[in-house]
Amino acid sequence: MDSISLQGDSAAKQEMETIYQFENDTLSPAALRAFEVRAAQMLQDVADYIQLLSDPSIEHSFKIQAKQMMLDVFTEPGNTVDFSASANEQSLKMEIGQFADSLLTGRLPVVKIELKNVQPSQNLQFTRHKIYEGQLTFQQTTYRIYKPGNIRLNGYRMKADITLKRVTKEFGSTTKDVWKVFLGNIERTD
Repeated sequence: MDSISLQGDSAAKQEMETIYQFENDTLSPAALRAFEVRAAQMLQDVADYIQLLSDPSIEHSFKIQAKQMMLDVFTEPGNTVDFSASANEQSLKMEIGQFADSLLTGRLPVVKIELKNVQPSQNLQFTRHKIYEGQLTFQQTTYRIYKPGNIRLNGYRMKADITLKRVTKEFGSTTKDVWKVFLGNIERTD
């Protein structure tokens, strides 16, 4: 049986060094890029949570879990989401908790969000003690879900603030301060 050695694999070694950096006070450019990629994935997760929360066929207890998971990716409960559930130019700017509740209770239609071209428009930069801030831009298309098909409601260029800060995390019986990325306000840019 062959054994795997990290000593000869520079990519794996660099990845391990990046993982250990998550406890450091500052981060390398490679680690910051990894967090930007994670923030883009979180943005897609939010799009998926929106569809789950708006879907009346999903069990309520599962929707409650999805709501909490969606809220956990945001920096703070007061972060806002700019959302339009119509084909005209009207949009609603709501705090993330209010938005999640509106989806959960059916006050907003059943929708699917499609994201394209998600990329950093402002890379994560150290702004103050233990905080990095940046921004993602992306194209968002909203579809209203009808049977037998979906209707495209709108498409906008959007931006999402991202924040990287240290949080205390439990690892078994110990705790460590590690870096964690969060989403902030999500707004239309056009």
